[in-house]
Amino acid sequence: AVADGDELMGLTRAFLAAGAVSLVYSLWLANDESTVELMTRFYDAYLDGQPPAAALRTAQLHLMAERAHPAFWAPFQAGEIG
Repeated sequence: AVADGDELMGLTRAFLAAGAVSLVYSLWLANDESTVELMTRFYDAYLDGQPPAAALRTAQLHLMAERAHPAFWAPFQAGEIG
């Protein structure tokens, strides 16, 4: 039987098998427009040398200053896997 949440573990295992060492993922449905802005800021920070979790935090803080409601910046988490 498949329990609630097992889908995420299966997806994590698939990324591990593909060689991923970290993931940025959404916990719930996210607004398209704010996600584009958040991910653009995330990748800018990541390409500037910040680790994934720090880059995501940087992006979230920027977006939080412009759009205070958590629905725009809170769905995303970054995590190391493996």
